[in-house]
Amino acid sequence: MVRISCRGLLTCPTRVVGKGKIVEGDSFRGVLASQPESIRNLRFRQPVTVTRSQVSDWMIVQDGKAKGCFTMRVLDKRANADQRKARKQRFPFTFE
Repeated sequence: MVRISCRGLLTCPTRVVGKGKIVEGDSFRGVLASQPESIRNLRFRQPVTVTRSQVSDWMIVQDGKAKGCFTMRVLDKRANADQRKARKQRFPFTFE
């Protein structure tokens, strides 16, 4: 599974669905993987398209290794040992 995360205005990740084309020109397609708290007209699992300029962070996990994921990397470096352990239990991948 490949995940594309977008934060900021959407404040939720998107998940790639099926084998269809997910990148089209300057846009990425997916479905919302969580319920947005601050945007009432978006819903969990709703198909969305975002432009590259709307993406402030992203993450692709393949074979247990995360690419991108810049925000989580910073937070992981600032975390104490217990917080890092909790992150690894919730998100079982390493940073590439």
